[in-house]
Amino acid sequence: MIIGYRNVVKHKADAYNAAKTLVWFPASTVQLGDLVYLSTGPRDWPLDDWFCVVGARIDAFMKTPKVWIPEYDDCGDPVWGTEDEEIDSYIRRLGFNPRKSIRMSEVAAVEEVTQLGLPKELLNSEGGGLDISAWCTDDEEKLPQEEVDWKSWDIAEDVLDWDEWITFPDEDERRD
Repeated sequence: MIIGYRNVVKHKADAYNAAKTLVWFPASTVQLGDLVYLSTGPRDWPLDDWFCVVGARIDAFMKTPKVWIPEYDDCGDPVWGTEDEEIDSYIRRLGFNPRKSIRMSEVAAVEEVTQLGLPKELLNSEGGGLDISAWCTDDEEKLPQEEVDWKSWDIAEDVLDWDEWITFPDEDERRD
C-alpha cells in the first residue's frame, strides 16, 4: 500500500532506488524530530527535483502505533520544533514508544498539508518490520497521482476518528 510521497535531492533518490527502500539521512527540517518525512501527495513539498513514492506492508503498517503531534501540548508548551528528547517525552506521556511510533502533524506554516514521520528504528535497515519500499524518479508524471487519504485509514478495525487520533497502546507497545 502507498503510505506517502517524498521529494528529495538526486543523491538521496539514487540511494533509495539502489536499496529499493528508504535509506536513513538526517532530516533537513525537524518539526517532529529527526525522521523520514512523508506527505500525502507528490506535490505537497515541491522543494527538490526528485519525486518518490513510498509503500509499506499494510498489515504491519496498520498495527504500528500512530501519534498525532499538536503544535502545543495541553499546558500550552510548544511541541513542534523542540529537541528530540522533548518530543519523545511528549510521546512517552501518551503511553507510546517514540522510536516505534509513526508521528503525524500538520506542516508548520503550510495550511492543510499533513505530514507523516518515520523514526529511523522503523526503517527496514533497522529491522522496523514495515517492509517499506521506495521508488524515485525525476519525472513526477511517472508517479501515482492519487493523494494518500491518511484520514480514512482503518486502525484496529475502526475508521480513524481524526479528532480522536490517539489510542492507548497495548502493554507490549508501551515498552521502550
